[in-house]
Amino acid sequence: MARLGELLVQAKKISLDEMDYVLRNQVVFGGRYGTNLIEMGFMTEGELTTFLAETMRVPAADPERMMSIPAKTINLIPREVAEKFKVIPLALEQRRLTVATMDPHNLAAVDALAFTTGYSILPAVTTEFRMVLALEKHYGIRRTLRHPSLSGTPTKVRKRTRTAEQESHILLTAPNYFAPQNKESLAPLNGDFQGFEQYSDDSACNGAPHLTLDSIAERLANSADRDAIAEAIIDYTSQWFPCSALFIIRGASAIGWRGVRDGIELAGFDELDIPLDTTSALQNSMENSKLFVGPITDSPANAQMLAGLGNVQPESSLILPIMLQKRTVALFYLDGSIDQLAGRQEELQKLMVKTSLAFEILLLRNKILSV
Repeated sequence: MARLGELLVQAKKISLDEMDYVLRNQVVFGGRYGTNLIEMGFMTEGELTTFLAETMRVPAADPERMMSIPAKTINLIPREVAEKFKVIPLALEQRRLTVATMDPHNLAAVDALAFTTGYSILPAVTTEFRMVLALEKHYGIRRTLRHPSLSGTPTKVRKRTRTAEQESHILLTAPNYFAPQNKESLAPLNGDFQGFEQYSDDSACNGAPHLTLDSIAERLANSADRDAIAEAIIDYTSQWFPCSALFIIRGASAIGWRGVRDGIELAGFDELDIPLDTTSALQNSMENSKLFVGPITDSPANAQMLAGLGNVQPESSLILPIMLQKRTVALFYLDGSIDQLAGRQEELQKLMVKTSLAFEILLLRNKILSV
């Protein structure tokens, strides 16, 4: 079956321009295409559910009904099974169990559910948008801040028009990290900086295999999704720095994406929601679309960030923006000594250029598959 975006354009439910916006949003935030479509306000949940049902020729799961299911019905499918297959039981009639699912044509999952429950399975399609809420309500499966707007009403975004020439081309852009920065944001380089060649294989920490910028560049170029991009740059920087963390920019907030300190994933990091409308190191980097270098000063937003990063007051920190089509979509945080950060500042700037291009490649790949 054709991709959802293409089907919606063919049915004149959305425009090519709107499809592009949704694809960009999906590359940055993850999740299914339909979830991003609803979050951006191009379709309502009801409109998308009806469209999916008509396209797949299966019943539609009523969103309101999914939120008010009796406990005896929910108990027909164990929590671990519901989480694995992303399904919600809706009703049992004459040994036929109707279940809400995002993928009603997944016959392997239908067969597994039939075997587990002992009932014939009748799939009804729903959106990821509603499934996340229902799994949280009925099974206590936590909803991450990947879906912060699910409980509210999405706001229609402003449409953008393009010329025919612009519609057929995407300009690959990357931030000019090598332009002069504000003096107060830069830490002095210590000693004679000689570029990337000064780092030899024996500079890796704890005897771990050394990852070079070239090897990480190859991983970035071949990244299948945003999480592969995050893993690559955190693996690389964790060789030298005690803490590496990524924040996704959503509206007026920096949302925790992935954080590692001393080789250990930071628990609860994805629950961070740091406002960008108050003074902070993240705000500084976000507003200027430039790197921030220096100590973390005392402010409520900075205190919230440091709490999520392990309650460690670093000697110094470095925050770099990650761009997608001239817009800051994420912030990359590192901390360590002044000498560590200054000595690798240019190298890290180059890494962020490569990371921005990896997002562009991901966007282009999704566009190719969607038209």
